[in-house]
Parts: sequence; structure tokens; C-alpha cells
Amino acid sequence: MKAHLEKIHFQGSINFFVREESHFSPYWHYHPEIEITLITKGEGFRFVGDSIYPYTENDLVVLGENTPHQWVSNTLDEIKTQKAYVIQFRKELFQYFKECYPMETLFRQSQRGIQFFDVKNNLMPRILSFEQANGIQRISLLFELLNQLVSHTEKRFLSSEEYKYPLTVRDDRFVKINDYILNHLDRKLTVAYVAEKCNMVPQSFCRWFKKCSGHSFVGFVNIMRIEMACQSLVNTNGSIQQIALNSGFENVSHFNRTFKSLKQMTPTEFKKSRE
Repeated sequence: MKAHLEKIHFQGSINFFVREESHFSPYWHYHPEIEITLITKGEGFRFVGDSIYPYTENDLVVLGENTPHQWVSNTLDEIKTQKAYVIQFRKELFQYFKECYPMETLFRQSQRGIQFFDVKNNLMPRILSFEQANGIQRISLLFELLNQLVSHTEKRFLSSEEYKYPLTVRDDRFVKINDYILNHLDRKLTVAYVAEKCNMVPQSFCRWFKKCSGHSFVGFVNIMRIEMACQSLVNTNGSIQQIALNSGFENVSHFNRTFKSLKQMTPTEFKKSRE
């Protein structure tokens, strides 16, 4: 999946902003700065490297330099407000402080993307306090936040160890195809149809898609559809059949087989486990 290089313009040593929108649209991008993103409202899909996971409120992720990423709102819940607190900075900010050497490990590991759990009582308040802080206070808060992240044990890596993002070749076709797939998951998406959209024959398209994204075309679409179905199972009272059709599956049997293959449980079992 080829990403856009985003150029961040700093007015100080730290770039902080609150992003609040009705919908987070696909924007697959990377930048040399390290990024800390906290979702406080909304739900959808989070892409980091070759990982695809759902996100909900209190989702906290640290992204390393040049790690491609995007947050995409659940297309079934566009009317819900999405809100994210974002902190961006260059790791060189800490290179002259010997006391900050433990952070080097965090920065290196964050190139795979790190999701932190159990953040509500300690990490989250620290990030929220950036909004009312001034420049010097934000620098102090960042030091304290990173120190907490270094010692925080409830976490997981997102992209695989094997994932290596090729930064040398730009291919805007994948950005367009990625956006198209995410916006049309509820419709029929065949290899032949999508390949034609980027003027490729199906066989070449499949090889190219796998090389760019780390997933087969069918695998990528199925993961996204099942994640969308999971959110419908939790947040709506729709029948299994209706949710399957709304998620882009042509029949319930195919939906059930795919769901169990990816989630190791049936849709009914998943719904009960979340009640």
C-alpha cells in the first residue's frame, strides 16, 4: 500500500492538535516524525504497516518515523463524532539528554506501531492536558508522557516483524484503490473489476496488491468486511443475514465461514461474547 509523504510544519518543537470530525476518511500516509494518537470518540478501522485492527474510544497508539498509517471511520456510523488528540515530534529532540536513552528503544520499536492498553487512569489524562498547556509546558508534559510509555507494560506491536515499507517508489494508484475499496465494502468487489480501475490485468493486479499491502486482495477485503460486521453485531440489533448482506457478502454461509476463519468463533458467539 503506497503512502503519501506528509510534510508537517512545526511552529515549535512539538506539533499538537485535536482532530474532531464527523468522519475520518482514508488517508494512507507517513512522515519522519514520531506520532502519538489518542482516540477519545468514535470507532472504525486502524491501519498501521501491514496490520488492520478496529479502533474504539481510548485507543492509544505510538507510531515511529516513516511508519505508514491511517484511521478510517466505520462507514455504517458516519453521523458519529470522531475525535483524536495527536502529538508529533522529532526524536532528535531528546538526543542530547543521556537520561532519555531508554526512549531510544521505544522509538525503535514504535516503527512497528505500538498500541497501549489500560490508558484511562494514567496516560490519557496526561495527553488531554496538552490542550490547555503552553509551549514550555507541552515539552515538560511530553517528557513525562514518554517516561510513562517506556515503563507501561500493557501493550502490543501492530505490524509484523517482516513488514518493511518501501519508501523509494511512489504509486498513487494504490492510494486510489485503497480509498475505493474502503468506501465500497458493501458492494460487490471482484479482482477483475478493481484491476480494471487501475488498468491492470487480474494476475498482475493480484501480485502488485500483495506486494504493496502485505495482504491478498480477497484477504484484505474479507478482513475489512468482517471488522465492519463485528461493529454492526455489537452496535445494532440487525439479523445475521442483514448484517452479512450489508457487509458485502452475497450469502450467509460464505459470511459465516469467513467470520469463523478470521475470528475463531461464529457471528452469534461473537455477539454474545460482547454482551
